[in-house]
Amino acid sequence: MTTAVTILVVAVLGAGCALSHGPGAGDGPGGTCEPGEACDCRAALEVPAGTHWVGRGSDPPDPCCLGALDGPAHRVTLTRAAWLGRFEAAAGCYARCVAAGACLDDLPWPPSFGDWGPSLPATNVTDHYWRRADNALLPIVPLRWPEARRYCEWLGGRLPTNAEWEKAARGENGRLRPWLPDPEDPTDPYIGSVVGVCAYVNCGLDPDTLIAEVGSYPQGAGPYGHLDLLGNVEEWVLDWADFYGFDDEVDPTGPESTPWGERTIRGHGTSGYNRQSADPEPPADTWRRGMPYGVRCAFDAPPEPLLLY
Repeated sequence: MTTAVTILVVAVLGAGCALSHGPGAGDGPGGTCEPGEACDCRAALEVPAGTHWVGRGSDPPDPCCLGALDGPAHRVTLTRAAWLGRFEAAAGCYARCVAAGACLDDLPWPPSFGDWGPSLPATNVTDHYWRRADNALLPIVPLRWPEARRYCEWLGGRLPTNAEWEKAARGENGRLRPWLPDPEDPTDPYIGSVVGVCAYVNCGLDPDTLIAEVGSYPQGAGPYGHLDLLGNVEEWVLDWADFYGFDDEVDPTGPESTPWGERTIRGHGTSGYNRQSADPEPPADTWRRGMPYGVRCAFDAPPEPLLLY
């Protein structure tokens, strides 16, 4: 590891009094970090076992368009609970992974592809922004799928399955935004208004701060308490990208492979805040490093805390 990276990580680990804390990250600058808060790299909440709705609408997907992966609505069963990250993975936590020699210490810049494009506006996300202690609670981007998986494995976890992520966002009865009440008909493709969405998620309206500190929008929490499931950054999951199946499924992990070689992304980032959380993103090649691509890790049991400071 380079001397510069070593110095940076020491700064991040010792920056408790310098960090600008987001909601739920202690008592503000100089506050303490508690397990389960934004500065706990393993903060996770249970996604219970059971049956839930995925997808929406009743029509089969259009085979012309792999980007339209949101139908039809059907039921999926998880036979075991998962503990999904309460927050998107934070930059300071990624710095810990770099310090351990488990994560890439040079994320190439500028990122390619992604909704923000190759030419970024003025923003708080710049080359190696994650190396700055005052950015420790920003989500880590731009990750490729293998880097996201490597980070989660270093934490002692894994990438969530598409079904686990969707249950965290939609609950058992198919709500189409994390904060909305359950719909009367989960197969209705039009339920869920876009009005006022930016009060619940980071829409990226401020060009100087395209991404917000993790957990900055508690009002947009999902049915089990997970934050930033919609907006802020997009999140890699385990599954290869493919159309939803038509039949009930048990513990689905997606196809073994796809002709397109693309993985599923969820959350839509700041560009897709007007979409329902039921909709997967247009899929991405595993080696694509889109600007908004981050991750939220999953665990098979309640994890031990790993505090930033």
